[in-house]
Amino acid sequence: MAGKVTTNQSAVSDGSEILTTESEVSNNVNSKRRTSSSSNMLASSSLLSPTGLTSLITFVVLTCAYISGFMSRLFSVIRFESIIHEFDPWFNYRSTAYMTENGFYNFLNWFDELAWYPLGRIVGGTVYPGLMVTSGVIHWLLHMINIPIHIREICVFLAPFFSGLTALATYLFTKELWSRRAGLFAAAFIAIAPGYSSRSVAGSYDNEGS
Repeated sequence: MAGKVTTNQSAVSDGSEILTTESEVSNNVNSKRRTSSSSNMLASSSLLSPTGLTSLITFVVLTCAYISGFMSRLFSVIRFESIIHEFDPWFNYRSTAYMTENGFYNFLNWFDELAWYPLGRIVGGTVYPGLMVTSGVIHWLLHMINIPIHIREICVFLAPFFSGLTALATYLFTKELWSRRAGLFAAAFIAIAPGYSSRSVAGSYDNEGS
């Protein structure tokens, strides 16, 4: 009789432990659900708050400005082909190609017999090398991460790429001078400004575009 009572008590204790474990699991699940729902509500509320909405609008406008500034300068490439336009861009491209093939030191001491013919020209001492160095660094970085690309393609697309960055820089500069809204308007206008677009189309590899 005592054995039966002991067995029943152990069964009751086991059952209570099982019920306690199940209640703890359900409490943990419910707490996790409440935590996830509260975090989702917090994220949605932070996004719909005035600060979050302003940040979202700023991101969308700047992204559109960058894309429009880049894409609006690709019509020559889309309609014809990827080429360098005009005389100065061609000279800058030749100088950049020489620098990437022979190194920066040889570029500084390069005497070009074809420039200013028949006198020739010491290129390294008579040009602003920032344009060539920028393209050369981009070319070197892309080859470092195993992206083989010809230096001509970098020269063609350098001006549209920097046009999008100009829109972002204009936003930051105008925001500091006036306001965030004025910065967004300035970024949108500079991205499609005709005077700037005419000097920074794809293939216009010159100092004005980059």
